[in-house]
Amino acid sequence: MDRKCGTCKIQDSKYTCPGCGIRSCSLECVKSHKSGIDACDGVRKKSTYIPLERFTDDDFEKGRKTL
Repeated sequence: MDRKCGTCKIQDSKYTCPGCGIRSCSLECVKSHKSGIDACDGVRKKSTYIPLERFTDDDFEKGRKTL
C-alpha cells in the first residue's frame, strides 16, 4: 500500500481525507487538495449504493472499519 502523500507525492502521509481517501502529509497539502482542480469538501459521504457485481473486498473493508 502506498503511504506517500497524494498531493505532493514526496513525503509519507499522516492524514487521510474522510471524503475521498486521498492521503496528505501536511496542512499545506490538505488545503491544496481541497482547493485543487478536483476539489473535495472533505466530508465523508453518508452512504452509497454499490451493486453486488461491483462490490469489492475494499468496499467490505471500508464498511468494516466504519463499524
